[in-house]
Amino acid sequence: MATNQDVANWALTKSGQRLSVNTNPYGSQCVVFPDLAARTFTGKNMSYTNAIDLLSKASSNGFEVFAAGLPKRGYVFVIQANGHVFGHTGIVVVDCDGNTLETMETNVDGNYDSLYIGGPARRKSRIWRGTALIDAQTGYTIGWMIGWYRMFPDEKAVTSKMEITTKTKKKRRNKMFGSFIFSIKEGDGEFAKGAVYLYNSLTNTVTGLHNQEEVKYVSEWYKEGTDENIPMKTFSTKAPSYRRLFAGLGTDTTNSRLKNAVTDLKEEFEEGLAKLVKGNDIAVKKQFTAIVNLNIRDAASTNGNILGRLNKGEVVEITGSANADGFYWISFERNGKQCYVASKIEGGDIYGTIK
Repeated sequence: MATNQDVANWALTKSGQRLSVNTNPYGSQCVVFPDLAARTFTGKNMSYTNAIDLLSKASSNGFEVFAAGLPKRGYVFVIQANGHVFGHTGIVVVDCDGNTLETMETNVDGNYDSLYIGGPARRKSRIWRGTALIDAQTGYTIGWMIGWYRMFPDEKAVTSKMEITTKTKKKRRNKMFGSFIFSIKEGDGEFAKGAVYLYNSLTNTVTGLHNQEEVKYVSEWYKEGTDENIPMKTFSTKAPSYRRLFAGLGTDTTNSRLKNAVTDLKEEFEEGLAKLVKGNDIAVKKQFTAIVNLNIRDAASTNGNILGRLNKGEVVEITGSANADGFYWISFERNGKQCYVASKIEGGDIYGTIK
């Protein structure tokens, strides 16, 4: 009988290929990957369904479905997609550690016609935070985990009958080690006075914590993975944005690990990999080039006031992004004001390039 490891190995061989099954008229969609895997290894199929309904189909096929724990290699995961109602799926190729999900997925290139012809298989790395899956390369939240299923039972480890050794599992530091919670003494339009935030060292992002329940969840998760309490800090926001990040990392303490982290960040700034704080996010500076004429608005909304026009071929430096009214938006500064243009229709045409 085949194993889940066989499924993972098979999935890795499909990198760069467009996949298809005779029951799916939309080309190499994400759902084709697990459908083809089921046909290859079990003789069953997952047709015809959208990814969002895969777990129900898997259960009807007799596959074991999960909504808790951690998916292992060869398992098929299913998420609620960010931006459309069809869901998304892929095959796990490395046992999940609770922090990242290493996968093979089809139709992840983001082409404008992706919902009609799909896209090739790609190896992807996803950051797993709560239920959210975040692309490790772009920082974009691709969706929220629903569950996963497996086609075969896990292989059992062979244990000698003559000698059984009991070992105490040593706790290891998870990839969130170095993160901390901080609060703000003074608000300045970017951070709110008295608000509480999480600096996530893995994703290099700042996220607002909205209530004590969220603070408790983050604190417990951090201690579970590190055997340490998550650091908590309070500082002012009067320094320039990058100095705020350094202050948060502990430059005014005697902690050598934090000082080393600050040194690494300073080197990144010197090499041109500057970070900036906008809203509650820390993002790498990128540029947007318009490929059509676009209305400039004072808000990320089709109801925003039109301030002018961004002409085809014009380049602006991105300061933030948003998703509203069926469009993806980017923000930039012009004449000292924060402005917005639509960069893409959700699931449709693009209005510019980002690099």
